[in-house]
Parts: sequence; C-alpha cells; structure tokens
Amino acid sequence: MKSRLLFTGGHHNSALAVIKWLLHYDPDIKIDWVGDQYPKNGVIYPEYKEVSDLSIPYHKIVAGKLFRFTNPVYLPMAIVSLVKIPLGFFKGFFILLTVRPNLIVSFGGFIAVPIVVVGKLLGIRSVTHEQTVVVGFANKIIGKFVDKIYVSWPVEFYKVDVNLKNKMVYTGLPVDFSFLKSNKKIDFHNKNKTIYITGGKKGSAVLNEAIYSNLDVLSSKFNIIWSCGSAKGDFDFEKIREQKNIYVKEYFFGSEVGEVFNTCDFVISRSGAHTVYELAMLKKPCVLVPIPWSSNGEQQKNAELLRDIGLAEIIDEDALLHKDFAEKIIKFSDTLEKRVKSSDFSSLSDIVTEKGQENLGSEIIKILKA
Repeated sequence: MKSRLLFTGGHHNSALAVIKWLLHYDPDIKIDWVGDQYPKNGVIYPEYKEVSDLSIPYHKIVAGKLFRFTNPVYLPMAIVSLVKIPLGFFKGFFILLTVRPNLIVSFGGFIAVPIVVVGKLLGIRSVTHEQTVVVGFANKIIGKFVDKIYVSWPVEFYKVDVNLKNKMVYTGLPVDFSFLKSNKKIDFHNKNKTIYITGGKKGSAVLNEAIYSNLDVLSSKFNIIWSCGSAKGDFDFEKIREQKNIYVKEYFFGSEVGEVFNTCDFVISRSGAHTVYELAMLKKPCVLVPIPWSSNGEQQKNAELLRDIGLAEIIDEDALLHKDFAEKIIKFSDTLEKRVKSSDFSSLSDIVTEKGQENLGSEIIKILKA
C-alpha cells in the first residue's frame, strides 16, 4: 500500500524542504497539505503557490487560537478567533476522513492543533517539528498528542516538562540548501554593498516604514533588495521598483532566495527561526528586529543566538523610527568583515546542521516502515 502523508502547520518553508526530500526518496508517496492561505480576492499567498507548484492537493481550514491581550481594541478579534476554534475541529474531522493519511506531519501553529487532536481521536499517528529555541503554545498542546517532537536545536535547550522532553528528537531545521547555495547574483552594476531587507512572509509594517523613511539615505549608500510583504503601508510600491539600485518584491520564493543571499552583504530582518538558522549557516552579518509579541519571546531568543557569537546586532522595534536608524545601519556596514572573521561559529557548529532536511525525512520514513 502506498503511504499517504498529511502536512500542516505554520512553517511552510521547513515543511516543503522535507516534502522535496521525501518525494526524491520515494516518488510514489502521496502528500496532502492543510493550510489557511487559500487564494482570496485575487491574492495568491506564498504558501499556497509553493505547495501547489509541487502538485500537492491543498485543503483549506479555518482555525482559531487563544491569545493574550491587554488593549480592549483587540477584544473583537479575540472573540472571532474563539468562534473559529470549533470550526477548525469540525473541518479537521472532515479533511481527515476524506484524506485518510497514514501519518500527520505538523510544523506547529494554531492551524495544526485541530488536525493533530482529531487525528489522535481517529487513531491516526502524528509527529511535529519545533523550529524555535522555545516550544510555542500550540506545540505544547500538539506535543501531548503526537508520537515524536522533532526539534531544530539540541534537546537540552528546551525547558519543558519531562513528558514532552521524552518525546523530543534532535534533527536540526529542515532547509532546502539546493536553493540557498545558488551561484547566481543580482547585478546592480556598481560596487556598493547590498542589503537584504525582509519582514517575513507577510512583511512588517513598522520595518517597512523605517526603511521607507530612510530610503534616500540608504539607497545613496547601498544597493537594496527588499522583501516588503503585503504590509506595504502607503508607500508608492511601483515608483520604488523603478529605481535602479532597489530591487523590491512582496515576497521572494524559495527558488529566488539563494540568489538573494548570494548577492547581499548583510541582512536586516525579523528573527524568525528559519531566517536565523539560514543566517547562521551562511554566516551572514545581520541586524535583527525581534517581534516583541512573539510567543514566549522566541524571536528575541533566536536573535540572541547570533548576537552572542558576534554575527548580529539587535535593534528593538521601538527604536526603528528613531532619527539615528540609518546611521546605525551605516555603522554596522563598516563591521561586516570583522564580524565574519571574529564570530565564534564553533559554538554553533555542533548544533546547526545542513542535514535537517534529510534527518527529518529519514525519521518519517522509519515511522512509515514500522
């Protein structure tokens, strides 16, 4: 009988890296995807496009989550999210009865919770992967229902109860290095240093505002590769695209990321797990702006890993719109060579691996064969 896997979760880049390894290992494996990024109002989201490009069936789910807030302005949003929670479980039940997978592979996030929980009730095995150095709220719930919790960092990094820790297996972060190690470059036809700016898949409104406010100064000193996401604010996107030394897109897909990293001299970014891991592997100097409300302060902890070895500088989000932002970037650019030469990569050499994709793929194959 051919194996059928159901992938779901909030970190689609890691999931896709594993899917590609599995399909190369066994082209007959059947894979389905559950997500909430289905096209609407003419917008096609990166997750949906990259999954669909692999001819993988995409099943839409509406799922809610619990989140903390102190400002009453968020109360309506919290109520709507609460209403979505039972809808997610109902939809998850329908999807699982339709797909009937041999194994559920979760990559965390609130989307994966109903799929994993309902899967347990239906007797479907599941595993999950944690990308960050802390276990998020969703994965703490998911972890109670899965057979294994695969982690990007050594197990001893994680402060969780013994029941979860006993399920943990270190694999590293799955990364598709066939794209990252591109030999191509974007030619700006000058000798200026190049910055890659990204706020993540959806972009960051406050980071975009900081860049836009200082664009004249920054573009006079640097070439700029800018992944602005959908949170573009009020700036004139098309006008910026016309400038010769600025290459701006809403999102750079997996097949483009290697060329971007190969071109840039340093990076200004949020500090999501995937981005930080890639920066560590590629030894790219970076200015990191952690999301202050990320679960358990995970983005701050991610950023501190690179700051502590000397590769990164951390800027608080509140400081982005200060007048000295551009000056800080210019000063940072003068330290690039020193950072690469003097950073203590030995402290990461035993915990950051290029084999995360293969390691997790092999673990999944072992479960299917058991």
